[in-house]
Amino acid sequence: MSDQTPEMLRLVALWVKDNQAIHTVIGLVGSTTFFVGSILFISDTTVLAGTILFIIGSLFMLVGSVGDAIVKREKWGKDSEPTDS
Repeated sequence: MSDQTPEMLRLVALWVKDNQAIHTVIGLVGSTTFFVGSILFISDTTVLAGTILFIIGSLFMLVGSVGDAIVKREKWGKDSEPTDS
């Protein structure tokens, strides 16, 4: 890894935190992929494709939910900090 990797990871983390809609988009893509994969389970000829889409969709939904939870946790932590009045 290069010396810029930690800086790049920090910038990506900052961008994701500042653009919270990305978690919603990832979740929607995951849900759609999951749904299409579920439909492909109906036919015996498309079960493999359905399984692959099902797993990919599940992963996207998980990533979207975890990212959203992290952002909400950070926001909740900042809102609960005492302020100097």
